[in-house]
Amino acid sequence: MEENTITDVRRKPCKCPYCGGKVVRILYGEPSHEAFEQADQGKLVLGGCCISEESPDWECISCNHQFRKGTPIE
Repeated sequence: MEENTITDVRRKPCKCPYCGGKVVRILYGEPSHEAFEQADQGKLVLGGCCISEESPDWECISCNHQFRKGTPIE
């Protein structure tokens, strides 16, 4: 399985610049029942319990490209 690519962005993209798909928040920590339901509905992505400064904030639900709030490299 290929590792996800992470792009630094200033803010959450309205849609994925790579495939045009929906970009949603990544939720870290132990998910609630509601969080599982929202993940099943494509409203968020479950990110697991480990988070670091390098962890992405959002993910495209179509191509799985990930985005992190930071300073984009130009």
